[in-house]
Amino acid sequence: MEAMNSIGLIIVASFLCTLAVVCLRIAYSQKKETGFIYTNTWIWASAETRANMDDRIKKAEYRIGRNVFFLIAVLFFVLSAQILLSLKWLIYVVNAIIIILIVYAIVSSVQTTRLEKSINREHGD
Repeated sequence: MEAMNSIGLIIVASFLCTLAVVCLRIAYSQKKETGFIYTNTWIWASAETRANMDDRIKKAEYRIGRNVFFLIAVLFFVLSAQILLSLKWLIYVVNAIIIILIVYAIVSSVQTTRLEKSINREHGD
């Protein structure tokens, strides 16, 4: 029974590591400013809005996507380490990463809104 349990934990940890690698790949493409921008601002914008979006906003959105996906990758790696090593204290690290992600999402959203307003004032919109 215990062998089945440890195999299940290895499978879950392997899956989490795979997700972490996928997130790192997305973070890398965001760093290179290539590919789809995985932020709410970009996802919910119309095609016309995306086409007319200022380059400074695109750069900011790529930066946000990069940072978020990198932190999610770290989160998945720490979770898999916690599962494999059974270190209870790693849960505190996981919780800290989650809090950092939430705070970062809020702060970056406010900064993006301010940047958009600033650019709209420059263009006289």
